[in-house]
Amino acid sequence: MLSNNDKRQIELRIDLAMIEEQKKLLKKKVKNVEKDAKSDEYIVDEKYAADVNSRLKAIKTVMDELNNRELKDLEELKSLGKFILDSLKEEIDIQQDLIKKAKRNFQLGRLTSQDYNQDYKVKKDGLRDLIRKYRGIQREIKEYQLT
Repeated sequence: MLSNNDKRQIELRIDLAMIEEQKKLLKKKVKNVEKDAKSDEYIVDEKYAADVNSRLKAIKTVMDELNNRELKDLEELKSLGKFILDSLKEEIDIQQDLIKKAKRNFQLGRLTSQDYNQDYKVKKDGLRDLIRKYRGIQREIKEYQLT
């Protein structure tokens, strides 16, 4: 079951992804408005120039709001600590490294066959448990996102 902290982190990550998409759209709009600002009509027609300037100002305002929201979300995300999937992924990587190290030590003759088999089984079981937990949390996150 996802904790409230995990749920909040998911919400913040979704919000940050949406902000990035909105920023991309705004950048495209800025390019279009810049083309308008470079046109001959911009120089000749004051009304057209005022319209282009107001569009640029509106885009800048929206971009500033998005940047502020992004900073606020990033600060809150940082204050919530490490994301559960990131923590589990690190634990999985550590466990995989330990298994490789045990195998290497056995091949170099530093471990007996019995010690290696026992150590390998314990570490492999631990790794399986971590992977199951990781996948379970991934499923919970997907279900949470759908609600």
